[in-house]
Amino acid sequence: MITQKLIDPTNIPTDVYQEVKKLFHKFWDGLPVRRLGVALSDLSERQYINYLCSMRVGRKREQSAE
Repeated sequence: MITQKLIDPTNIPTDVYQEVKKLFHKFWDGLPVRRLGVALSDLSERQYINYLCSMRVGRKREQSAE
């Protein structure tokens, strides 16, 4: 079993999907896949996620302004 935790929390399904794709391609040996499962844990409330996302956007804006 391979596990990975996202650095920043997200409520955007495409972010989770992109991470799953990266893991799949990293560990896939080219043979047919019989079963693939994805589980989510340590879920957070939306307000907390939105707060962190706005902080991340603010940091990116500050970095691009430099």
